[in-house]
Amino acid sequence: EKLVDSEQLTRRKCLSKVMELYDAIGIVEVIKAKLKLDMKEITIFEFDEVLPENLQEVWKKNITLIHQAKGVEFPRSFVPWNAIEPESIELIVTCDAAQWMCGVAIYSRMLTKDGTFCVRLVTARSKSVHHTIPRNELEALVLASETLFCVMKALGSRCRRYWIASDSEIVLAWVMNDSKPLKQFCFNRVQHIRRLVDIQCLFH
Repeated sequence: EKLVDSEQLTRRKCLSKVMELYDAIGIVEVIKAKLKLDMKEITIFEFDEVLPENLQEVWKKNITLIHQAKGVEFPRSFVPWNAIEPESIELIVTCDAAQWMCGVAIYSRMLTKDGTFCVRLVTARSKSVHHTIPRNELEALVLASETLFCVMKALGSRCRRYWIASDSEIVLAWVMNDSKPLKQFCFNRVQHIRRLVDIQCLFH
């Protein structure tokens, strides 16, 4: 923290620190989502321009958060040692969106020998968005479909079944719609979702 306090941060230094956080699985996706939002605020500055005092404080806290993330411990395997059928995996996909960010998290669910279910994170992703809330929710479902498609390709026949959960009734109505015309933005994304996943596995 003392080292961070002595630094005059620029856009280049902040970007360099963000790139240090390698997390392909999405274990600390919450932190990455915050960094994406904060990075958008400093794109108006030149790369070597010193950030104003209020943003200096924000990014000093962010850099401290990045270093604290190194201490996060997480089980890498999402198949528990006592799973009854380790080659049969069920996936639970959740997605949501807000004004400036959408995200998806995929969990595995497996029955264990003691009769309980073990649920573990498989992967998580986030993406900055800038549309209306319903359209942001649609972008979240697109991200969920793309991520699930990649996970299923990796798992192959081990993926037994999956469920996709969205809290947006509007988006679910768009995706389930077979009769009423949609605007081009929505139509393209709905068609993309339908190509990637079974819409009968969508739930509210």
